[in-house]
This record gives sequence, structure tokens and C-alpha cells, in this order.
Amino acid sequence: MGTIDDQMQALVDEGLGNSAYLLDLGDGRALAVDPPRDLRPLRRAAAVRGLQVAYAADTHLHADFLSGAVQLAADDGATILASAAGMRAFHHRGLSDGDEIDLGGLTLRALATPGHTEEHLSFLLLDGPTAVGVFTGGSLIVGSAARTDLRGSERAADLARAQYASLRRLAALPDRERYAAMELWRGTMTSHSVIAYHSDAELDAGAEIRADDECWTSCVPIRRPHTLCVQDRLPAGAAGVLLNRSHASHDLVLSVDAQEKRMFDAIDGARTIGEIVEQSRGDAARARTFFEKLWRYDQVTFDRSKIYD
Repeated sequence: MGTIDDQMQALVDEGLGNSAYLLDLGDGRALAVDPPRDLRPLRRAAAVRGLQVAYAADTHLHADFLSGAVQLAADDGATILASAAGMRAFHHRGLSDGDEIDLGGLTLRALATPGHTEEHLSFLLLDGPTAVGVFTGGSLIVGSAARTDLRGSERAADLARAQYASLRRLAALPDRERYAAMELWRGTMTSHSVIAYHSDAELDAGAEIRADDECWTSCVPIRRPHTLCVQDRLPAGAAGVLLNRSHASHDLVLSVDAQEKRMFDAIDGARTIGEIVEQSRGDAARARTFFEKLWRYDQVTFDRSKIYD
């Protein structure tokens, strides 16, 4: 058997904003994680490697597409692995926090990571006692965390706190395990973006993005998925119009002038607001208003961690 990277293949569906994973278990069998209903790409990948799917693991109940796990169970005899708390109506092996599955050489350990959904699990992959990767589903995604309002606004705050605790649990893993396998930006959030805070005290105090404190220039803006800058048929004085293609309301657009567009174009997920303003020769006062507006229009997520460096 090769390395985990050699054994694992990500199957990205940009339309769904989802990544499924196919893991070669080294004996002709495979583990599929978060397989979608359209199994053709996964089956092609398995055929190339000469694999049969023996396990189909769902990290959570998906609100935006049907799982292919049931079909894999019917066609391939795969064992479905999913959260016991999800109370799924089909046959599956229900897992709780800490439960382990012997994959034959590798072990899959369930980690309760509620937030995106109440029954959400991440799956820690171990080779003997050594953790070699983690499938984080919607708990930890590239640059952010998935939405917490799927159960309605009355549950969103409680689930956001659960999501925060889950992120802290995943962040406690060593880098190798933490980032070995992550879902893509889902691109379905229709409310304000997640904000990364440094401490529980900030969250408990109801902290929110504000551009009138001394630390705002140390925030790192990260573009939201499916953001687009339109430059055709612009209104007078505009250098571009920003929109987020995942929004349910397609008229939620933001016109930007030339200076604002330079600042928007400079967002790379690494530079702070202060660095962006300096590079783009922007005006600090206007930048405050602009970056707050970007967040209000769901164009960016903010990483506040550099405030504490």
C-alpha cells in the first residue's frame, strides 16, 4: 500500500459544491465518503483502481442533495456508516462519538461535530495508533464552516455555538490530520458569512464584525464561494458589480467604484485589510465602510486570528 494521498481520490462536484472521497483499503475494497446520488464518477474511479465499495460513510444528512449510500448498499453490498443520532429510516450502522470501524488495516473513528447539522460526524482515519486524516464534511470546509441555519432561525444560534465547539475540537488535531481531507466550499449559504473568532469569550459576548474598532485592519478577508464581479453594462460611475451566485435573491448586488474594485481584486485570503488598503492606495475611512459592506452583502468571510499574532 502507498501513502494515504496515493490511496485516496477526491471526486469534486462543483455544481453541488461537494467533494466525495474514494479510499483504497488495499485489498480490493474501498471506502466512499459522502457519495452523491449520481454515482457515475465514483464508479468510474473505482473501476480504474479495480475496487468494490465496501463502506459508504455519510458525515451528515445533506440538505442540498441525495446521498448515494443507499444505492451503494443495494448494488455493492456496502455497509452504510452514519450517525446514530440521525435516525435514518434505512438500514445502516449507527455510530456515536468515539465508535470505531475496523476497515482492515485502517480504522475509522467517529467524532461528534454538531453544528452544520445536529447529528454531524467527522471521521478520523487511523493507521494503527497514528491518525493520518480526517473527513470533516460540513464542519470544517476550506476557509470557513458550513451554514447553521438549516433548522430555521430559531435553532441557528445554538447550532452556531455547537459548530464553534466542533471547529475547536478539529483545530486541536495536528496539522496532518486536520487538513488531510476537507469538503469544498458548499456555496449555498444565503445569510451572513461565518466569522472566525479567537476565543469563547468573544462568541459568548455576541461579538460581530465591526469596522469601528482598532483591530479591524488586522482581519483577513476571504472571498465567499460563487462571488462574481460583473463588468458588462455597468451603471454610471461603477467599475464593477459584485454578486454571489448562491444567493436566493439574485438582485442582491453591490456596485463598486475603481478604488473599491482595486481593494476587492487584492483580496487573496492571506493579506490583512491594512495590507490591502496600503497596496491598493485606498483611503482608510472609505475602506472601513467598504469591507463592512462586503460582509453585509455576503461577499467575504473574515479571519480574525492575526489580531492575536
